[in-house]
Amino acid sequence: MMTLSSSPKKGPSPSGEGRAYSTIAPYYDELMVVVEYERWVDYAVRLLEKTGVHSKRVLDLACGTGTTTLLLAQKGFQAVGADNALGMLAIARKKALETGKEILFLNQDMRTLHLEEAVELVTCFFDSINYMLEEDDLLATFQAVFDALADGGVFLFDVNTELALSTLEPVYVREEGEVTSIWRNYYHRKDKTVTLDLTLFVKEGEYYRQFTETHQERAWGDKALRQALNKAGFRRTTVYKHLTFLPPDRETNRLMVVAEK
Repeated sequence: MMTLSSSPKKGPSPSGEGRAYSTIAPYYDELMVVVEYERWVDYAVRLLEKTGVHSKRVLDLACGTGTTTLLLAQKGFQAVGADNALGMLAIARKKALETGKEILFLNQDMRTLHLEEAVELVTCFFDSINYMLEEDDLLATFQAVFDALADGGVFLFDVNTELALSTLEPVYVREEGEVTSIWRNYYHRKDKTVTLDLTLFVKEGEYYRQFTETHQERAWGDKALRQALNKAGFRRTTVYKHLTFLPPDRETNRLMVVAEK
């Protein structure tokens, strides 16, 4: 659940270095302060309405620290969150407790997702699908979501496009509160992937603590997504330019996909 183009989940390793989301959970919400969460969720609800599905049960896949899960719950959905990062889930559970919301948060990998009871809606925000680097991983995720949905259910997710990943600034620095972050992006044109080396400096008294993580995303185009969704069993797929109801064009940085079971 990270947006490479504007911001980026688990507990610190002894060296302060780790794989994606292994160290930055306590600082994730600060890094994501630029994201218009309510606008994203409102947009997803409007897309759901267009399908004619009146859903109450929703799974927020790759839910991170649970911000979008909580917003869905506030809109009346029976929301469940799932993520493979324990540190992020700990924060999500704390936030739900503080707001008085009883939300189940599951520690599950999206490729092997399994629910005891089917839901009518699955959401997956902030280019989490881009983290599926291989076709087998993408298909496994789509198949798992398909199996988790009730008949007639809807899967809503966004992805960064090739344009978005290939035009990231090579290096940039951000400061949010007590956290300074350095973002180093390396685009690999051959396989349409980007590697992000993210370094955080967190102020602790007179000193700064350093954390380093590496993130990778792969660009998935309209055609590849449709083929994988069709193979997983989805009967209809509609693709939009994100935050609009327009079809994507060559200048589109982010796609929003609506797949119907």
